[in-house]
Amino acid sequence: MLQVPTGRGDTVPVYWDKVEGATATVFLFNGGNGFVPFNKAGMPRGQNFLLKSYPLFAAKQVNVVVVGTREAVAQMPDEYRFNEHPADIRAIAKVIKEKSDAPIWLVGTSRGTVSVVAAANGDTEKLYAGIVLTSSFVEPKNPYTVVRLNVDKIKVPVLVYHHSGDGCRAAKPSDAEWAAKRFSSASVKSFVTVSGGDEVASGDPCSSGHHTFIGMEEKAVSDIVSWINHPTANIK
Repeated sequence: MLQVPTGRGDTVPVYWDKVEGATATVFLFNGGNGFVPFNKAGMPRGQNFLLKSYPLFAAKQVNVVVVGTREAVAQMPDEYRFNEHPADIRAIAKVIKEKSDAPIWLVGTSRGTVSVVAAANGDTEKLYAGIVLTSSFVEPKNPYTVVRLNVDKIKVPVLVYHHSGDGCRAAKPSDAEWAAKRFSSASVKSFVTVSGGDEVASGDPCSSGHHTFIGMEEKAVSDIVSWINHPTANIK
């Protein structure tokens, strides 16, 4: 567990796992309100796709950073993710770069994709090697979703990874595919849909089932890390 100063009088808790011979460092961004529950040992907990899957990334030989929420903002509205979260992420990136020279990739899920896009869009210091958006937050009516944000400045590789059966109303696969095509300046961009896994008969489809790649977490992580190591385009 690291406590990274934000420069605004507080800190951001960060889980940091350095892997020998890592090919990349992945920053993982939770969905929902962004809050990450850490146990007493500093380990992240939760059923969000990235919170439950972070050990799988380390097993694929990448460093892992799980980004928590700063002390002064325990829960992040979408406006915060877009306007202020990039500054927090920059502060964390600069600390991590002192610990590893592996390229940093930003990986978000659901509403965490807003943080990823906002950070990459304002990356004038070229801190990030690329971005991955999973179960992307693409509800067209919300002004802070991936389909509404200005992504023209993002030049790094972009992977949009989605389950074809995602039942969340804010993460329709057709909207995610359209969003992927909007990254007009990305050096490489790819839209990947997958199927399989387990569906949950009851519960919120935006916090369970295919939205969280339940039952196929290992495949999802393997696909993502393979793409990070060798980005390939499949859309123009």
